[in-house]
Amino acid sequence: MQALFVILSIIAICIYVFVIGRYIYYWKRIEHAEDTLASEILPPVTVIIPFRNESQHLQPLIDDLSAQIYPEGKLEILLIDDHSSDYEIDVLSLEDHRISILKCPHDRFGKKSALEFGLYNASHDVVLFSDADTRRYDHWVRTMASALKSSGKEMVGGPVYSQQASRDYQQYYDLELAAFAVITGGAIGGDLHAMANGANIILHKSALPTTDPFKASLSASGDDIFLADFFAEKNKLGYCKRPDAIVTTFPPENYQAFISQKLRWASKNKWLEGQHAQIALSTLIAVPVLILLSPLIALFYGTQALWTGVVIFLIKCAIEYALVNQGLKLVDRSTDFYTVVKMQLINFRITLAVIGQQLTGHQVRWKGRNI
Repeated sequence: MQALFVILSIIAICIYVFVIGRYIYYWKRIEHAEDTLASEILPPVTVIIPFRNESQHLQPLIDDLSAQIYPEGKLEILLIDDHSSDYEIDVLSLEDHRISILKCPHDRFGKKSALEFGLYNASHDVVLFSDADTRRYDHWVRTMASALKSSGKEMVGGPVYSQQASRDYQQYYDLELAAFAVITGGAIGGDLHAMANGANIILHKSALPTTDPFKASLSASGDDIFLADFFAEKNKLGYCKRPDAIVTTFPPENYQAFISQKLRWASKNKWLEGQHAQIALSTLIAVPVLILLSPLIALFYGTQALWTGVVIFLIKCAIEYALVNQGLKLVDRSTDFYTVVKMQLINFRITLAVIGQQLTGHQVRWKGRNI
């Protein structure tokens, strides 16, 4: 039993290092192109942002959108209200004529319905999607539109990072999003598999499927994964690796909200396609589980299992230290090895919580709805 455990651990950690190493390699190869497009070449853009019960974020969002620097007459911004009950439109400052708030029809509910309603009302072919609980730089629209135009792709994903916070699980979320940026960009840049973050996607509306573009018939979530898969199959998926393109999101307010978000992300993973993605997901689960099992195996079969667990733990920390710092480099930040080790300990607790709630059939909820 101990020998089998050691062999499985060695295989799992070798595969894990190889998979993460490929993400890092292709991330580093993505060109950090500068914005050289003249204003007259930039396409007209419609920004579509659905929201539900985001009263604390709406005014900062509107302020950010009002500050966007884009050619006159070429920018339209649609905020799609998915039946919110926590705000009054009269208290919002809507002085920018480019911004409109549209309410979803009474018979249409959920983010995907809000996105489709936004598409229906969009005046321009190029549409830029984001989330309401996010912030962005003044050149966000210009940078993403430039990337779409110059790349020749039909969809381009952008980086999403977290605002820094003090609590341990919020710090974990911060480092996790930095790692996800590398994984997403590396996956696209290396043509490994399709990924995207729905908080930062720009695409051509005319290139979307005419019916059910977000696959609402399959799942209430995962619009970003379905879009990425669709465009990757046509070799028309790109990634914008530029600081001005970054969208920052707020970390979860409490631990339970964090676990709920992790469950929502886990529920989308089953839609990831491609051999590399499936291997990455398998080892992402297998390696921490093997580490957690090592003391138990050692208790019954010998200390070699425990030392094996310690070694693969340190190797996991080392490769993720490189992964996270590659992501943080885009925002001129870095972290130390000790912090990565501390985050691993939090990851074990989160992994057990997510697996436990999935095995017990815990219903995933988001924005007050089951998904």
